[in-house]
Amino acid sequence: MPAAYNINYETQIACYSGTALNSLAHSGTLLTGLFCSPIDNSTLLLVDSLFTAGAVVAATPNSGTQVQWWIQAAIRDTTNSSDEWGSTTYTQAFATGKKNTEARLAGAMDVYDAGAYYLGPVSIASLFGGVMPRKWRCWVTQNTSLALTSGQAWYQGIGYNAV
Repeated sequence: MPAAYNINYETQIACYSGTALNSLAHSGTLLTGLFCSPIDNSTLLLVDSLFTAGAVVAATPNSGTQVQWWIQAAIRDTTNSSDEWGSTTYTQAFATGKKNTEARLAGAMDVYDAGAYYLGPVSIASLFGGVMPRKWRCWVTQNTSLALTSGQAWYQGIGYNAV
């Protein structure tokens, strides 16, 4: 007799610790931003994760600006060609041309006024052809001409439980 499975939604988990995104600096080229610590799906065994994010801008920014949220999957277990996969949150710039080849845009928030902006939920697996990466992390950049007042990103894992 085949086993039966129920879908299981995990508790939503913050990608960044505490106030890590407070004062995230402006990047005119949208190439410098902040990585979160890697999420290791080889132990979580999730079939997908729903990604959501939010950012707060305290003043009116320049026109035509965005906060961009990217998801990067590990090419190998430990490194990618542009950077190291450490275990902590850190600022990192993508080399020109590398961002679009090594990461997938989860979404961009068009920032037009002071206030709070939200993104998601976005399926992580859908960004990578329907397959959940073994190891992944988010990366945020912004070109509002201001530092962010605050922000956060979260993921909610989706798996199956045998019944």
